[in-house]
Amino acid sequence: MLTPSGVSDGMIFGIKDNFCVKDSKTTAGSKMLQDFIAPYDATAVHRIRESGGVILGKTNMDEFGMGSYGVTSYFGPTFSPNGRVAGGSSSGSAAAVASGMCEVAIGKLMISNSNSEQ
Repeated sequence: MLTPSGVSDGMIFGIKDNFCVKDSKTTAGSKMLQDFIAPYDATAVHRIRESGGVILGKTNMDEFGMGSYGVTSYFGPTFSPNGRVAGGSSSGSAAAVASGMCEVAIGKLMISNSNSEQ
């Protein structure tokens, strides 16, 4: 009998390609990093694994997160299930969830509000 190991037990995750996943390519959507193999898990990835989550793979993104339409990746644009370009630098994560490839995908908000309290 299996017992849950954590809150994410058995959930399938996609990981935005700027988060390191040990022994996997981490390119941040860039040609410059196309052969970089991560030597460790990012903290977020470590916590997903620790809570029982399953890593399906990496998701496409705008190069170094510097885009807003999902079209500036060295590896090509990200399309949503309806065939349109998926917006945002985390477009691959959004498209992976929308298409049913995974239940959850992590991305990263790159914008801060200068009016918010620090």
